[in-house]
Amino acid sequence: MKDTAFHVPPEKIERLPEFYFFNRQTNTLDLFDGVADGAWRSQPPFESSGGGLVSTIDDYFAFSRMMLNKGWHNREQILSRATAEVMTSDQLTPEQRASSEIFFGVHGSWGFGMAVDIQRDEIFRTPGRFGWDGGFGTSAYTDPVEGVIGILFTQHMMDSPEPPKVFTDFGHWRTQQCNSNRQMQEKAPGQFLSLFRSVMPLAFPIFDQRRQH
Repeated sequence: MKDTAFHVPPEKIERLPEFYFFNRQTNTLDLFDGVADGAWRSQPPFESSGGGLVSTIDDYFAFSRMMLNKGWHNREQILSRATAEVMTSDQLTPEQRASSEIFFGVHGSWGFGMAVDIQRDEIFRTPGRFGWDGGFGTSAYTDPVEGVIGILFTQHMMDSPEPPKVFTDFGHWRTQQCNSNRQMQEKAPGQFLSLFRSVMPLAFPIFDQRRQH
């Protein structure tokens, strides 16, 4: 993960996009964080354990693939199988989930450092799917049942606990791709089509994930 850190070094700063929020008073997208004076130009005094990373789709895909493979990346074991399984499984009691519905709704719960789907209330929310929707407009989920990783990075801050429509549209689109791949596998047995990178046909700068909460 060569492009993941808590700040962007000078030699890479031109790859960092500007970041926007929706101004409800003017109905326009306004600049929230620029590049010239951006928050990620300088190294923070203390690195947060709960967020603040800047990264790329390629780097996040490598991380997600490692989690999907139970801690293995290529031929190296980064995490033990037990650690990966505990991180991506439900760690909350029903009482704890009941007090956190603003974040998890009725379909989700919390593992270690990421959300976990425990109930299907949308076609793309397979029980066991794990990941997170970041407040700075990022969404990345891994579905171990389907063997699929879906990553969507935008430059538009979320302004509600409810995910924006582009997140749910992306989830439905990814499900359609899974179904198409499954049909192709049935027509061509033995062809490896399972793990793929799901990227919507939108314009993404190189540094796409501004912050993951």
